[in-house]
Amino acid sequence: MKSAYVTLGVPGNARLEDIQEAYQKALGYFSKEKLAADPSLFARLDEVKDAYKVLSDPDSRQAHDRKITGYVSPKVIRVVEPATAASTGSNFLLKFMVLMCIAILMTWGFVSHQHEEARKTREAKEAQELALKKEEAEKAAKAERDAADAQAKRDAANALAARNEQQLRTESSQVAQRAQIVEAAQQYVRDSRDRQDKAAAANERQQAANAAAQRAAADQRAIRNLCIINTGRPNC
Repeated sequence: MKSAYVTLGVPGNARLEDIQEAYQKALGYFSKEKLAADPSLFARLDEVKDAYKVLSDPDSRQAHDRKITGYVSPKVIRVVEPATAASTGSNFLLKFMVLMCIAILMTWGFVSHQHEEARKTREAKEAQELALKKEEAEKAAKAERDAADAQAKRDAANALAARNEQQLRTESSQVAQRAQIVEAAQQYVRDSRDRQDKAAAANERQQAANAAAQRAAADQRAIRNLCIINTGRPNC
């Protein structure tokens, strides 16, 4: 049977105030963070609560003390009362030795339990520190991966922006070239029309001049014929 005194870490003659103080300290040890990090501590917390229930009630504490005494006493040599009254002194000495053995065994059990609890506490603390370091390492690795991903996204966005800008410049250049070609073609058409118009105007002027010359020649012939008819001479 496990002693409630050992569970709370108080001596067998502890006062109720000492028991309450030890219980509050134990509750402070089992914080939410520790319970979340190590679920096995719930069992220890239940043991502490049960031990406090036993030791905080006088009747249950007396029953517990009787059980502890009955649990320890079989480990020591049972003393058989002598049949004669002459051995009263030896009997008292034997009883004293038995009580000393019981006290030593209880003290040894308490110390062993304290050492075991200290070891468990140390291992739990080391496990918690290891878990914390692992969590910090995972967070650092995740932060590094996130930073690398963000940088990769920025590089990809910059590359895409550069490609879009280059494509825009190329398209703008092509549009400008096409505009120049269209403008040149339109200018060529305009120049051709101007040349045609000038040629047509020159042809019209030439035709008008030829017509005028023909009319003048016809008029001269008519005058000459009239002169011949009237005067018999070509020139009047």
